[in-house]
Amino acid sequence: DFYYPIFVDKASKYHDEALTYTKKLIKANYNKATDAEIDTLFKEAKDKSSSGKTAYNGKGISVGYLDKDDYYQYQILRFYK
Repeated sequence: DFYYPIFVDKASKYHDEALTYTKKLIKANYNKATDAEIDTLFKEAKDKSSSGKTAYNGKGISVGYLDKDDYYQYQILRFYK
């Protein structure tokens, strides 16, 4: 299993790049993931963030989201059987 945290300072100008990198990281670990599936994972991760839970696609990829005062973090988890 692997855990990839992507830290983004809210004062940074690289928000779009961080999101693009995070999406590519998901694709690299599960190349069958569609853009729509990845977008759904991000939406679910943000919705579940207040409860501390992650979004799981049922195929080995889980996405978490953490939002703090001065940064946010995407958390990509890859589970192997």
